[in-house]
Amino acid sequence: MATNFLLQSPELAVAVIAHFMRRLADEDFFDAAIRSGASPELLDVLRSQARLDETLRAFTHPGAIAVAIDETRALRDLRRTMRATETNVRMEYLARNGATVEQLTRWYSLSSQQARDLREGLGVAAKVGRPCRPADVKLRDQIHAAWALIADGAAERDAYFALHQQFPECSVAA
Repeated sequence: MATNFLLQSPELAVAVIAHFMRRLADEDFFDAAIRSGASPELLDVLRSQARLDETLRAFTHPGAIAVAIDETRALRDLRRTMRATETNVRMEYLARNGATVEQLTRWYSLSSQQARDLREGLGVAAKVGRPCRPADVKLRDQIHAAWALIADGAAERDAYFALHQQFPECSVAA
């Protein structure tokens, strides 16, 4: 569903139209504006204006510019972007905190080379072999008890993330 609203702020209207006018010099933008429903006549007039400040005055009265936003699509795309960002942040967190190349490839569908490159890009040194378990038996028991609660029904990578949040002094791989 599209929501239409009028730009009531003259400053916002001027900023929008000034940006629009600067972009009109680009033929691809001009063509895209026409395909989006802008009048070729208005676009030509805007493009041919010699003085930007005089042209902008025509758009300073409240309601001179209306904007339509497809809320359903915009919210869907924003949520997808937020999920992707959150996924990348978690992937980097796990890599920084000891997730192995094997774990990263399994959890994030990366190739081994991509996982190695990610770790290298984050400054995580390559390690050979499995990390040592915590020496403190009491700590190991606490980790096992927490894992039993966390891992039930959770995706493996989410469970490891949650476990590391509780025991940040331990490596993810341990």
